[in-house]
Amino acid sequence: MPPGRPKIYKTPEEKVLANRAKSKHSYHKNKDPSKVCSTPKRPAGSGRPRLYHTLEEKMYANWAKSKRSYHKKILEISCQRAIRYRAATIKNWHILAAVRDRKHPKNKPTTVTNWMALVSDTSDKFDTLLQGVAYYSLLTTLSPYY
Repeated sequence: MPPGRPKIYKTPEEKVLANRAKSKHSYHKNKDPSKVCSTPKRPAGSGRPRLYHTLEEKMYANWAKSKRSYHKKILEISCQRAIRYRAATIKNWHILAAVRDRKHPKNKPTTVTNWMALVSDTSDKFDTLLQGVAYYSLLTTLSPYY
Protein backbone atom coordinates (compact mmCIF):
# COMPACT_ATOMS: atom_id res chain seq x y z
CA MET A 1 0.00 0.00 0.00
CA PRO A 2 1.49 3.41 -0.90
CA PRO A 3 2.15 5.82 1.97
CA GLY A 4 -0.29 8.63 2.74
CA ARG A 5 -4.01 9.04 2.53
CA PRO A 6 -5.94 7.13 -0.15
CA LYS A 7 -7.28 9.23 -3.03
CA ILE A 8 -10.91 10.32 -2.73
CA TYR A 9 -11.42 10.87 -6.44
CA LYS A 10 -10.19 8.37 -8.98
CA THR A 11 -10.17 10.73 -11.97
CA PRO A 12 -9.61 14.48 -12.43
CA GLU A 13 -13.17 14.84 -13.78
CA GLU A 14 -14.61 13.51 -10.50
CA LYS A 15 -12.56 16.03 -8.57
CA VAL A 16 -13.79 18.94 -10.75
CA LEU A 17 -17.44 17.84 -10.35
CA ALA A 18 -17.05 17.57 -6.58
CA ASN A 19 -15.55 21.08 -6.40
CA ARG A 20 -18.44 22.48 -8.48
CA ALA A 21 -20.99 20.85 -6.21
CA LYS A 22 -19.26 22.25 -3.14
CA SER A 23 -19.17 25.74 -4.66
CA LYS A 24 -22.88 25.64 -5.57
CA HIS A 25 -23.80 24.45 -2.10
CA SER A 26 -21.79 27.22 -0.44
CA TYR A 27 -23.24 29.85 -2.83
CA HIS A 28 -26.84 28.87 -2.09
CA LYS A 29 -26.15 28.61 1.62
CA ASN A 30 -24.71 32.16 1.76
CA LYS A 31 -27.14 33.69 -0.76
CA ASP A 32 -29.48 34.97 1.95
CA PRO A 33 -27.75 37.93 3.69
CA SER A 34 -29.51 37.19 6.99
CA LYS A 35 -27.74 33.81 7.13
CA VAL A 36 -24.31 35.26 6.41
CA CYS A 37 -24.17 37.43 9.55
CA SER A 38 -25.35 35.30 12.45
CA THR A 39 -25.12 38.06 15.09
CA PRO A 40 -27.94 40.60 15.01
CA LYS A 41 -26.94 44.25 14.73
CA ARG A 42 -27.33 46.34 17.84
CA PRO A 43 -29.22 49.60 17.64
CA ALA A 44 -27.07 52.72 17.26
CA GLY A 45 -25.94 54.28 20.53
CA SER A 46 -26.35 51.11 22.57
CA GLY A 47 -22.59 50.82 23.20
CA ARG A 48 -20.46 47.81 23.76
CA PRO A 49 -22.07 44.82 25.51
CA ARG A 50 -21.01 44.35 29.13
CA LEU A 51 -18.47 41.63 29.77
CA TYR A 52 -18.93 41.47 33.53
CA HIS A 53 -22.18 42.12 35.33
CA THR A 54 -20.89 41.97 38.91
CA LEU A 55 -17.79 43.20 40.68
CA GLU A 56 -16.97 39.61 41.61
CA GLU A 57 -16.89 38.53 37.93
CA LYS A 58 -14.65 41.48 37.12
CA MET A 59 -12.34 40.65 40.04
CA TYR A 60 -12.00 37.00 38.96
CA ALA A 61 -11.36 38.02 35.35
CA ASN A 62 -8.67 40.47 36.44
CA TRP A 63 -7.10 37.81 38.68
CA ALA A 64 -7.00 35.32 35.80
CA LYS A 65 -5.53 37.94 33.46
CA SER A 66 -2.81 38.81 35.98
CA LYS A 67 -1.98 35.13 36.46
CA ARG A 68 -1.68 34.57 32.69
CA SER A 69 0.49 37.65 32.34
CA TYR A 70 2.75 36.55 35.22
CA HIS A 71 3.26 33.08 33.77
CA LYS A 72 3.96 34.59 30.34
CA LYS A 73 6.57 36.98 31.74
CA ILE A 74 7.96 34.90 34.63
CA LEU A 75 11.54 34.92 33.30
CA GLU A 76 11.53 38.66 32.69
CA ILE A 77 10.07 39.34 36.15
CA SER A 78 12.61 37.13 37.94
CA CYS A 79 15.49 38.80 36.08
CA GLN A 80 14.20 42.26 37.06
CA ARG A 81 13.89 41.16 40.69
CA ALA A 82 17.47 39.89 40.68
CA ILE A 83 18.73 43.15 39.17
CA ARG A 84 16.83 45.22 41.75
CA TYR A 85 18.15 43.03 44.58
CA ARG A 86 21.73 43.38 43.38
CA ALA A 87 21.34 47.15 43.02
CA ALA A 88 19.94 47.44 46.55
CA THR A 89 22.70 45.23 47.92
CA ILE A 90 25.44 47.22 46.21
CA LYS A 91 23.85 50.49 47.31
CA ASN A 92 23.74 49.32 50.92
CA TRP A 93 27.13 47.60 50.93
CA HIS A 94 28.34 49.74 53.83
CA ILE A 95 25.46 48.49 55.99
CA LEU A 96 26.13 44.89 55.04
CA ALA A 97 29.84 45.33 55.69
CA ALA A 98 29.12 46.85 59.10
CA VAL A 99 26.89 43.94 60.01
CA ARG A 100 29.38 41.40 58.72
CA ASP A 101 32.31 43.00 60.54
CA ARG A 102 30.41 43.45 63.78
CA LYS A 103 32.06 41.77 66.74
CA HIS A 104 29.67 40.16 69.13
CA PRO A 105 30.80 40.36 72.73
CA LYS A 106 31.67 36.88 73.84
CA ASN A 107 30.82 37.66 77.40
CA LYS A 108 28.38 40.20 78.76
CA PRO A 109 30.02 43.36 80.03
CA THR A 110 30.10 43.34 83.80
CA THR A 111 32.13 46.43 84.64
CA VAL A 112 31.36 50.07 83.91
CA THR A 113 34.47 50.29 81.71
CA ASN A 114 33.29 47.39 79.52
CA TRP A 115 29.80 48.94 79.28
CA MET A 116 31.23 52.29 78.20
CA ALA A 117 33.40 50.58 75.57
CA LEU A 118 30.33 48.77 74.23
CA VAL A 119 28.33 52.02 74.11
CA SER A 120 31.06 53.93 72.27
CA ASP A 121 31.51 51.04 69.82
CA THR A 122 27.77 50.94 69.15
CA SER A 123 27.66 54.72 68.75
CA ASP A 124 30.48 54.62 66.18
CA LYS A 125 28.75 51.91 64.17
CA PHE A 126 25.48 53.83 64.28
CA ASP A 127 27.21 56.96 62.97
CA THR A 128 28.79 55.02 60.09
CA LEU A 129 25.39 53.64 59.15
CA LEU A 130 23.77 57.07 59.14
CA GLN A 131 26.56 58.64 57.08
CA GLY A 132 25.86 62.23 58.08
CA VAL A 133 22.05 62.06 58.14
CA ALA A 134 20.66 64.24 60.92
CA TYR A 135 19.10 62.37 63.83
CA TYR A 136 15.96 64.51 63.64
CA SER A 137 15.31 63.63 59.98
CA LEU A 138 15.95 59.97 60.74
CA LEU A 139 13.50 59.98 63.64
CA THR A 140 10.82 61.80 61.61
CA THR A 141 11.07 59.22 58.83
CA LEU A 142 10.95 56.32 61.27
CA SER A 143 8.16 57.65 63.53
CA PRO A 144 5.22 56.88 61.16
CA TYR A 145 6.17 53.20 61.22
CA TYR A 146 5.99 52.90 65.00
